[in-house]
Amino acid sequence: NVGQNLFNNLNTGVALYSIFQIIFMASVFAYSLVTLYQKKCPKAVIIIILLFYALCPYHIMYSMTMWKDCIFTGFVLLFIISQYRIFHHLGKNWPNYILLALGTLGICLFRSNGIYVMIILLVLFIILFRQKILHSKKLLLNSSIFIFAIF
Repeated sequence: NVGQNLFNNLNTGVALYSIFQIIFMASVFAYSLVTLYQKKCPKAVIIIILLFYALCPYHIMYSMTMWKDCIFTGFVLLFIISQYRIFHHLGKNWPNYILLALGTLGICLFRSNGIYVMIILLVLFIILFRQKILHSKKLLLNSSIFIFAIF
């Protein structure tokens, strides 16, 4: 709607949506590769994953397909990577928390059952990572606030 309202042209709206989705998906994929690099993964593994993202036909197709599910999947990956980076203290904290909030918001808004997904994920994180969460109560509090603020 933004492109259509700004330019009064449906084709321009579709083009802007496609450009946004391509840039968003490429950014999330790049963020995952940067995380692997910062975690000191072997370069061969990073190159294989990069080639997987770049050459698999469905990644290319999903980056340009106008389905909300593609962007939803990007938000899920963003949420998971942000949680991982916070648990393992990769990078600065405030960008990780901002991207965690963005991932949470995207999961909750791009699916009608997204809030339930987030509640289930929160329970799973508590069960699976209770030792780390006990040391990082701030992470649990922030995740809970994001989920219930959206709800």
